[in-house]
Amino acid sequence: MKKSYKHLLKKVKNAELKNNYGYDKATSCGKQDITVQVTTTLFLTNMKE
Repeated sequence: MKKSYKHLLKKVKNAELKNNYGYDKATSCGKQDITVQVTTTLFLTNMKE
């Protein structure tokens, strides 16, 4: 099966988030704390670009 280009880009971006920004592990528990971690991670990733 041929994978779409957009699908591959999503995989690359997710790998970058996990490997470079610690997105693979939760640093705290609770919905609000996880939301803060996700928001911070995505903000830092966008600042890099």
